[in-house]
Amino acid sequence: MIKHAVILIYLLCFLFEMNAQNNFQNTFDGKTFEIDNYIGNKFLNTRDLSFSNLHVEESENDDLGINKTAYKITQIHDNLYGFSCTMMSPEYGKMVWFGTKNGNQISGDCLLAKNGEKPIHYTFIGKMK
Repeated sequence: MIKHAVILIYLLCFLFEMNAQNNFQNTFDGKTFEIDNYIGNKFLNTRDLSFSNLHVEESENDDLGINKTAYKITQIHDNLYGFSCTMMSPEYGKMVWFGTKNGNQISGDCLLAKNGEKPIHYTFIGKMK
């Protein structure tokens, strides 16, 4: 009996998370943001960050060998939403993204961890195109 209750609780949690993802999907889905990337206070480049069907990609992903990556959404406050994802590249390593969207603005952090190298911390800020 307890085993069935535990399974039911896990199932309900899973369904709640899936419902939350679907409810918040329109917050990002179908939107592209032009983001400026920085290391510390030094401007690095401008790229596009595009969201579609609960996947995200950066405009240079194809050049880095990174496919579209699934992302998660959380509602932080009324009109403030967060997203997170991990992009993988066999050549360049792992990129972990955390960001927030407030209206048409987006900002956050990206940590690039290359195999055997010190991780690089990027910040980004941008607006919807």
